[in-house]
Amino acid sequence: MAGPDWAISSDAARRQVTGDARDHRCEAEVWSLVHRRLSSRVSRGLPVILDATNVNPAHLAESACVVRAAGGAPGVLRLDVPPALVRARNAARARPVPESVMDAMVGDFARHCPSPQLARVVGGPVFGDPKRALAWLTLRG
Repeated sequence: MAGPDWAISSDAARRQVTGDARDHRCEAEVWSLVHRRLSSRVSRGLPVILDATNVNPAHLAESACVVRAAGGAPGVLRLDVPPALVRARNAARARPVPESVMDAMVGDFARHCPSPQLARVVGGPVFGDPKRALAWLTLRG
């Protein structure tokens, strides 16, 4: 089963680098840290989950390259949550993401994240069911 040591979170790295998970001013440093951690776990044969709201194909491809370079096989868990539910969950947060950012993320997800496109970008399987993704990850770990 997945545990907290499996997850590498871009928000946690951002909090470590900047002191605030919502501060995106140091993204190069944040993603360098994330990719070092990702590479370290994969190269040791340890299972890993990259926890990031990643709707940019270039960023997804870069993370997949890090995994492959470390000897792993990337896969994606695509959570297709209805935009209304995403907005409701955001509104309930202590520090909601600004509506303009939510609009951009929802639009980017629709444009860039259909399963066939994700499979091409990442070069691996795309799962819609967390249990199937975890089973695949467990078999690879």
